Amino acid sequence: MSAAPTADCALAAVVFLAPPSKSTQSPGPTVGRSIAADGFALASPIPTETDMTTETNSTQTDRIRALNDELRKNFSQGHAVMTIGIAALGTEAVARIVKTIEVYDDFCHANDPHEEHDFGSFEVDGQTIFFKIDYFDKDLTYHSPDPSDPSITERVITIMLAEEY
Repeated sequence: MSAAPTADCALAAVVFLAPPSKSTQSPGPTVGRSIAADGFALASPIPTETDMTTETNSTQTDRIRALNDELRKNFSQGHAVMTIGIAALGTEAVARIVKTIEVYDDFCHANDPHEEHDFGSFEVDGQTIFFKIDYFDKDLTYHSPDPSDPSITERVITIMLAEEY
């Protein structure tokens, strides 16, 4: 899923080119696009700080999403916690829940607005189940300063009944 477009507008370089003269002299710089009759040509957008930040954030988000997907498929990549309500459903139900989390792919803007695949909701045996992934420092004391960096981040997936939230 691609990120929603932002309201920010990128700056563009506008180059004024004199209309070609009848002489053999070159009309000046070219932009690689056709020149409108008024002599203006629009060059490629100049990257703004917002564009560069978005690109960096996108790369970080891609890494966070990949690490979260790894954890959902293999709980040994972090820590897994289940609530008393989940445990009370029994061993077979817990196994189905874990398998559902492993293959879960129903991410959308409503449940995954940051595109990190860190939350999901589904039904098992008439119960609504939530899972949530949080990012902590290596001591599990504070939030991680950079969830995209596994060398400083511990992931914790919590599985709970919706009513326990």
